Amino acid sequence: MGILLQSLGLETLSDTPDAPVYPSVETRLADVRALRDGSGINLKTVVGMPGVYRAIQLLYGKGSSLQLNAWRGVSLAERQPQVIRQPDPWRPARSWTLRTITNLGADGNGFLKKALDPLRDDGSVIAAETLNPFAVTIRRDKNGRKFYEHRTRDGIEKLSSEQVEHIWLNEFPGMDRGLGPIEACRLALSGGIRVADYANAFFDRGAIPPGILTSDQVIDPTTATAMQTRWHDPDDAGKIKVMSKGLKFEPILIKPEDAQWIEAQNFTVLDHSRMWGIPAVLLMAAIEGSSLTYQNLQMVNEQLLNDTLSPLYLEPIEAAMTSLIPAGQEARFDRSPLTRRDDLTRMQTHALAIEHGIYDADHARVEERIPGPAPKAPAPKEVPAS
Repeated sequence: MGILLQSLGLETLSDTPDAPVYPSVETRLADVRALRDGSGINLKTVVGMPGVYRAIQLLYGKGSSLQLNAWRGVSLAERQPQVIRQPDPWRPARSWTLRTITNLGADGNGFLKKALDPLRDDGSVIAAETLNPFAVTIRRDKNGRKFYEHRTRDGIEKLSSEQVEHIWLNEFPGMDRGLGPIEACRLALSGGIRVADYANAFFDRGAIPPGILTSDQVIDPTTATAMQTRWHDPDDAGKIKVMSKGLKFEPILIKPEDAQWIEAQNFTVLDHSRMWGIPAVLLMAAIEGSSLTYQNLQMVNEQLLNDTLSPLYLEPIEAAMTSLIPAGQEARFDRSPLTRRDDLTRMQTHALAIEHGIYDADHARVEERIPGPAPKAPAPKEVPAS
């Protein structure tokens, strides 16, 4: 989790956790209310959910393995622009791709701060630093022109719309920012957190399972409420309870799988699959009635690429980067690592392409990353004259 939060420029936890501090009843009630109305939902509160962490990890893991290149028509540009070779001068190109995709998945927005080539006066862009979207605020001046405020350690940096390339995950009318899964699905995520917290309460800090308090005496409502509050006092959790007025506690016992709300938590992971558009099998979530074999498991990467990664993440980044390079060139990711087939299928494809003159053996060797020149085809055997 620390790596993910650090990649977003957010605060990370210490390697050595502090001793547990149990919040007051008022604090806990405030947290519950914030979860119910969704106001307490943000990346920090949901990234600890296994489904959320894995979803974002898959997006940036798959996407950051793809190489961004500049193309001119159907061929690679002979000279790759500097902004394509290393978009951010402070980190490798793979790290830039990772951060940009993660920003889109976590916040729904990517902000690229452009830097112009100081040796040229034609507006050539040599860098596109990806900014922490949680530190960027979009504002408008009195004439309605949009500008950006970027919070840094040294203060607030004001950037014009010409200095920032804004990438959207989902663009909705009337909104200046993109809408990411976390903000759009606050209530569903808060429900998942509450399910996990409820399940953990059975085993955390000696919490008392639900039950019924009865008394052999007649007690007024005020006394009953006071006894109930004392019974659930978090400061007495795990301690021996002392009861008076003939009180008797009868626990409502349920099966361990019910106590952990296994089915509800599994459904929560399926919800995460829907929120981020990731095949459930990649989140290790089972869907009733479905079956996957080795053959169609090879299609999962293509499903992720075609349904989610390419249209929502890669294509917007490609469009943004195309606007920063010379006219006539187009920025495109090499998607082949996610569409790579098994050895037999690839060899059969190469054989058919070579047979029909689509490309030659040298091209196939380059695609397969086989060093050395292509071997010459054996000379045909001479048939002796009869």
